[in-house]
Amino acid sequence: MGFDLSNYATVQERVVEFWSRFPNGRIETELVFHSETSYIVKASAYKNISDAVPSASDYAQETVGASMTTKNFALETCSTSAIGRCLATLNISTRKNEPKSSREDMQRAIDKGDQPLNVADGPMGRAKTTDKQIG
Repeated sequence: MGFDLSNYATVQERVVEFWSRFPNGRIETELVFHSETSYIVKASAYKNISDAVPSASDYAQETVGASMTTKNFALETCSTSAIGRCLATLNISTRKNEPKSSREDMQRAIDKGDQPLNVADGPMGRAKTTDKQIG
């Protein structure tokens, strides 16, 4: 089974998710390196605007002209990619409709008697949830 782009959450959608989870947060980008042919951008996400240390950081690199987008907008593409990578590091999923629960959240639910996800039908992306988990 190949990559299904319709299941991919865009960076814009993940930024919206970030703001819904952390309305008092902030996202910063920093141009770390640039030349005539390349950019490297660092993105950092803070759960609270007053946090001194980011909750997550990640980098992206783009080569000018490597694609149609980077021909004219390499820096912007690089910045967006860095933000997307940073939000993935913060556990804001790149997949639509993916459970947002952590392993610890799921373990607590199991410990309380909830049923785990049914993964017998295939990859986690097709897992079924119980009515109790949905509720």
